[in-house]
Amino acid sequence: HGLSSKAVFYEQAVRVPCIIRPPRPLTNGLVSNALVEHIDLPVSMIEMAQATPLSKALGRSLLSYLEYSATDPSIDEGKNAILSELFGQSTIITNEFKLTLRTEDHHVSQLFNLTEDPNELENVRSDTKYKNTIESLIDQFVVPIDDRVNTTGLKDYREYVQTTGSVN
Repeated sequence: HGLSSKAVFYEQAVRVPCIIRPPRPLTNGLVSNALVEHIDLPVSMIEMAQATPLSKALGRSLLSYLEYSATDPSIDEGKNAILSELFGQSTIITNEFKLTLRTEDHHVSQLFNLTEDPNELENVRSDTKYKNTIESLIDQFVVPIDDRVNTTGLKDYREYVQTTGSVN
């Protein structure tokens, strides 16, 4: 995309390889393209350590993937959607779409149809044929997390970034 930083939600910036060495040896390495999130890692590590699970943990253990064979299509089945957040922007990623919007008011800045445009070259947010898709993604995956957003902290952070020019 011709950009020099990773403060974006394009695939090259949000897809992070995850390598887990399970508690028991595997005969073959397994590769999965399932939608998973960083919040799944603590839950997975706690399960590996056979420790007491966290109450109210939002993540899901990844250890169930070890039960699949490399040829089982279930190995690529993950969450229906994952969330990525950065600087007051949120992105909802499904297997079919990637929707980026402003966290505080849901103003949509990008929508990519990942099936038709896997390289994310055509932003279709203004295409009227995706109006219902945008509304559905927001209703299913954004609205349920609105209550957990610390709007005061977000506002303070935005002011800090605008004043100092620093994102740290």
